[in-house]
Amino acid sequence: MTHVQTSDYTECQMALFKVARALDTHNPELAAAQFSEQGTWTWKGQVLQGRSAIAKALATRDPEVLTRHVTSNLVCELSAPDTIQAICTLITFKGEASDAGQPAQLGPPVSILDYHDTFVYEDGCWRIFKRTSQRVFAA
Repeated sequence: MTHVQTSDYTECQMALFKVARALDTHNPELAAAQFSEQGTWTWKGQVLQGRSAIAKALATRDPEVLTRHVTSNLVCELSAPDTIQAICTLITFKGEASDAGQPAQLGPPVSILDYHDTFVYEDGCWRIFKRTSQRVFAA
């Protein structure tokens, strides 16, 4: 594997950030748009194939639950001219929305996991082709 150009790294990083932000703002279409047309995400033990399946599954998340998905420690390696292998850590916080715009009570993270992503260059940008996760810690 070879070094990833800074611009490619940044583009992959932004895709990961967009997925995390989309989860937190209950925007399943934005999350799904970061995947290639035939991309897969193994989510809750189920393999979701394609953007529409990903968006449909994410739309089932409870809109009343407040979450923050913190993505860090991204490492990318170019495995082929149009393929990047990436791993990052995701820390998830979860709570109930509070009254009158007050911050929610902060509890411990509900999970810490590693995402293993394969990015492909499609339609002029890097998109997630395959996503799996490995739980490191559980609440």
